Amino acid sequence: MILMTFYLESKYGKAWVENNECQYTEEEIVDGLNFIQSLEDNHVIPTRPSMIAAGFDSIDKSQEWIDGKYAGIFEWDSSANKYQGALADNSGFTVGEEIKFGDKANGGFSKVSMGMAITTSCQHPVEAAALIDFLWNGEGAAIMGSECGIPASAAGLAAAQAADAVKPLVLEANTKVLAFVDMPLDPYFESSKLKDTTDGVYTDVFDGYSYGEYTAEEAAEILLDGVSEVLAAV
Repeated sequence: MILMTFYLESKYGKAWVENNECQYTEEEIVDGLNFIQSLEDNHVIPTRPSMIAAGFDSIDKSQEWIDGKYAGIFEWDSSANKYQGALADNSGFTVGEEIKFGDKANGGFSKVSMGMAITTSCQHPVEAAALIDFLWNGEGAAIMGSECGIPASAAGLAAAQAADAVKPLVLEANTKVLAFVDMPLDPYFESSKLKDTTDGVYTDVFDGYSYGEYTAEEAAEILLDGVSEVLAAV
């Protein structure tokens, strides 16, 4: 879903969602689904049936990845070391360049991998704020380093770098992402109703399409209806 969104935003030059509405028509989504299908058909990415049959839920757990049979991986910048570490021989592992899928925009989006907030019902907001400050800006940031991604806090990043706790691979990947992406992240893009791996809309659409249970037009309609339903409930 993220790769398709990356492609569509690049080609059409508009964010996936703006003003709480999906900005794409069913016809445009069909275009995106056909793009994903072309990647499967040409053995650029594994099909969903092949991944499910192999019994792994992420590429780093597949023997093909471990043995170096995949040329690369499209993943979050914070995961770079995980995929490097899974390789039997990682001597050639490097951070690639962002792909230009179109001339209208640099598609894709950035997001925080972990955030904290203080609720209005918190009984000790001052102490809670002090804890968050410790974790994100001070000694906690120095301990955590880049394990959950590059700290968004300038003070936290400085503390992590001073402690030599920032992994160069993750920093390089993060720097390339932030210099490239144009589009904002829809805050409901990862709603559980959409991304749940058991019965979420994304799973239904891409599994059903990859297995041949849906045509591209049927899959596009299900996806657009599902996204619109989540946004309408906000």
